[in-house]
Amino acid sequence: MQHRNNMVLYNVLNQEVIFEEYFCNLLQFDDFRDLFINFINYQNKSIFFHKKDIQYKNFDTEIALEHEKFGRADLFLEYANQEYIFEIKNKDRTDLTINQPTGYLNYLQNQNLFFLIPRNYIHKKEILERWESYNLENTHIPYDIESKILYWQDFIILLQKEPLLLEKVEIKLFYEFCIYWFNMQIVLFKKEELNLIFLKKLGENDMSNIANVMKKLSMTVNGVIDLGIKIDKKYDEQNSEYFGYIIDNSEYNINENLDIWFGISYDIWESDSNAPLILELCTEDVNMTKKIKQLTNIKEFKYKDGYCYYYALEFQENIDMKNHFYDFIKTHLNILKDL
Repeated sequence: MQHRNNMVLYNVLNQEVIFEEYFCNLLQFDDFRDLFINFINYQNKSIFFHKKDIQYKNFDTEIALEHEKFGRADLFLEYANQEYIFEIKNKDRTDLTINQPTGYLNYLQNQNLFFLIPRNYIHKKEILERWESYNLENTHIPYDIESKILYWQDFIILLQKEPLLLEKVEIKLFYEFCIYWFNMQIVLFKKEELNLIFLKKLGENDMSNIANVMKKLSMTVNGVIDLGIKIDKKYDEQNSEYFGYIIDNSEYNINENLDIWFGISYDIWESDSNAPLILELCTEDVNMTKKIKQLTNIKEFKYKDGYCYYYALEFQENIDMKNHFYDFIKTHLNILKDL
């Protein structure tokens, strides 16, 4: 687990409401606000904001839209007799509410909506599908929805190129937290890690190295899909933190409040050497969490953005690992039906 490394905002900006409030407070700095507006103008293709016409007072947070009939806007902008909503997510797994984006679009009666999300946000496809469905029902004007989805990492890279801005302590603290939180640290290899990567052990007509192991692990994960495990295809993107898939709960009569994922979680594997392949459970439901903790052989893991629970596959030599992992998943899915 990474140490806080003298990070002042460690365990402070983790929560999205606090994160958005701090970010909005930074918009009082003219140069920071200008950078944010430049970022929006560059990323989206349908709206252009004039910096000179936007002041800090134009922004607000946690605005109830008609007494929350249409939801609550994270970051709200009034500009040129128009209203704009910025939905802020700072965690990869945070669920969408029923109003995101449909309620916001119904309130705005236009497309003045933006999402600010991490690049690995797992519900991005769901945003696009809901938005496209709204457009089909309410307008025949084609909108480039993709350009309304903005990534924190892209903004932080812009901020990184502004040394004068980073001289302001409030902005520097935010920047340092984001570098940590969005996994944007520089990548350095230790000598022993390089030795491990490039080590090749020659034996009985066998060449064994990290690449071969990773290939077999990936083949095992993909293999269980070939054998019949049903996945939710909306969430099949991979990244540097994991390789795996979310189970389609409807296929197994499992509560929709429970996210079930299988594959390789590099964070968990780093902390538990016995867990290269896992079945992971995540939920925001308090009662379900209590039930999960009572399951036999379940383990707990704390990610930066919350807790998850997992079963670790036991490895065996000289057996078909695809079938072994498939049977492991099916066995536990039968148990999870009762949650």
